[in-house]
Amino acid sequence: MRRLIALSFLCVLLFSCGSSASSDTKSVKKAIDAFTDFYAEKDPKLLKGLFTSEPAAIVYGISNEVWKGEETIRKKMEKTMDDVEDSNIDVRDQVIKINGNVAWFSQRGDWSYDYKGQRVQLEGVRMTGVLIYEGGKWQIAQLHSSYPVRAAQQQ
Repeated sequence: MRRLIALSFLCVLLFSCGSSASSDTKSVKKAIDAFTDFYAEKDPKLLKGLFTSEPAAIVYGISNEVWKGEETIRKKMEKTMDDVEDSNIDVRDQVIKINGNVAWFSQRGDWSYDYKGQRVQLEGVRMTGVLIYEGGKWQIAQLHSSYPVRAAQQQ
């Protein structure tokens, strides 16, 4: 009987861990997608609660921007989009890893948008980030975007 109880407990533990990791990965991806969706839709509501309220929240942008704190990040992202139209980020090579209440990701993507009437295409933008699980959801604590030097020199 003890063996049966122990085996049942082990099965429950194994199955619950597997499904949790899968659903956590989907939840992390959903938060990352909300960030890229913001650029396509320019909807400030997508930014609400996306970044952690921790004062250490930080974004390093392609053009040497450094934004600290949730409120500053949201305001700067919204302002950045004032002169941008028809924007899109096509994501590829996305990797998501989770350890406890911390997740990190890397991805590459092609960014395209109209800026003050001119079409801009940035191919191979690299993005990395760290998310923390707080308040019942995954929130971005750190983002970094960079553009390959060679590609920037060719533009």
